[in-house]
Amino acid sequence: MIEINLLPGGKKKTRKGGGSSVDFKALLANATAKIKDPYLVGAIASWVIALGAVGYLWTSQGSRADELKARQEKAVADSANFAKVISEQTRATAQRDSVRRQFQIIRMIDGNRYIWAHLLDEVSRSLPEYTWITGVRQLGGFTPLPPKPVDQPGAKKTAADTALPAPPPLQFRLSGNTVDIQALTRFMRLLEASPFIKGVTLLSSELTTGEKGKEFTKFELQCEYEQAPASALRTTQLSVKVK
Repeated sequence: MIEINLLPGGKKKTRKGGGSSVDFKALLANATAKIKDPYLVGAIASWVIALGAVGYLWTSQGSRADELKARQEKAVADSANFAKVISEQTRATAQRDSVRRQFQIIRMIDGNRYIWAHLLDEVSRSLPEYTWITGVRQLGGFTPLPPKPVDQPGAKKTAADTALPAPPPLQFRLSGNTVDIQALTRFMRLLEASPFIKGVTLLSSELTTGEKGKEFTKFELQCEYEQAPASALRTTQLSVKVK
């Protein structure tokens, strides 16, 4: 088929695949030519910058949120593990404190079981002639404290190395008779010189007539136990023969 161009200077239209081709270069040049307002250009540039900033912030904040979430999950897991460790440590510390306190009580009882042996020995050693004891009475002291129960985890507890409160001083009274008032004075002086006895005080002395018309002095002394120094204590090895 023959086509004739009747328009001078006109260009022949070509078809390809039944459609017309688009000249993008011409369209871009046409659009650039139409945009001559600088304010419009600035607005468009601002929008482009704003969209870029929003996109960057969105991406960075998202990654930051993911990182913080991962750190939070790790912290929660570590907290749960450490809570178990702390609970076990608290329970072990409470048991250790209870055992230590019981050992202190046992040590105190073991250290106090020879007190009366020392006291009676000192009283017998200091007793002068023509003087005899009619009674010995304890006034108080050295009562062991009950053991403290094991603290529960999370409960307020005392320090592990806290020592037991000191028991009240052991005081006792001696009742006796003497036929010589000077012997009573000597008896008090010897008791006061003992490393196990202090605070010897005369509570009462009364001249009494006994059987067969003999006069004697009835007295009552109050004394206090004193912890003797280590140099005054003597230990003896005990040996038992086994047949």
